[in-house]
Amino acid sequence: MATSPTTAQMPQTPLTPSNTLFVTNLGPFCREQELSDLFNSFPGYVRLRMTKQPVQMQTGGSSLCAFVEYQVRETTPSSSCIQFLYFIFISMLAN
Repeated sequence: MATSPTTAQMPQTPLTPSNTLFVTNLGPFCREQELSDLFNSFPGYVRLRMTKQPVQMQTGGSSLCAFVEYQVRETTPSSSCIQFLYFIFISMLAN
């Protein structure tokens, strides 16, 4: 039976925020340029790399994936990007 990590197992120093977002569950008609245009609207955007073929997921399905890289700063712009995209997702559910 798996147990949750205890305080002794946790890293002693805080983890550095990543400057790369992993985006998954992209539809089959999603295009790299469309994603690039979307993520480029957030400060610090560097580049986007997208898989050419669907990737097998642990859930058994498959989807296109992308990695969005931002410049490293004191505050990671990817967090504001995630908050914005979450707001858009919730707004779409409400309609």
